Amino acid sequence: AAPPPAAPPPAPVVAAPKPQCTIVTTGTKVLLSPAPKKGSHKRRPPTGKPGALQFAERCNQQTSTTLTGKVVATLPATRGSRRTAHKKRTRTFTIAAVQTEASAGTTTMLTVALPKAALAALRAGARESAAVTITVTNANGTSTATTTIARIGIRV
Repeated sequence: AAPPPAAPPPAPVVAAPKPQCTIVTTGTKVLLSPAPKKGSHKRRPPTGKPGALQFAERCNQQTSTTLTGKVVATLPATRGSRRTAHKKRTRTFTIAAVQTEASAGTTTMLTVALPKAALAALRAGARESAAVTITVTNANGTSTATTTIARIGIRV
């Protein structure tokens, strides 16, 4: 009698790829003042949330997203002794984390409120820049994407 045919070896398990996302800023200017009073200007009042930056995120898989970041403000040099007269001062502000869900293949808008102290420094004439990181997670793994704003401007 012939031996029974051997079972084929099991197929190798292929892990699904980690999610991949991109993030871009939709503008580099921050609205500082509220809309002008009625009748004071003929132009249309600015739109958008005061003190906020907006980012657009796009992922290839459905994910949970956490956005974190920092704002660095370079303040004008202080008056004082010769040693400190020409030194620029910098302050770093942490952006509060924003969490959201992103669907596969769609663009998700993320709005980030800047800290009040960062807005006050911007109003006082500081040069500010921002670096933002998104961390995306799903069952297939975790990945990150970053973007920067070289100079945050004021929109009135």
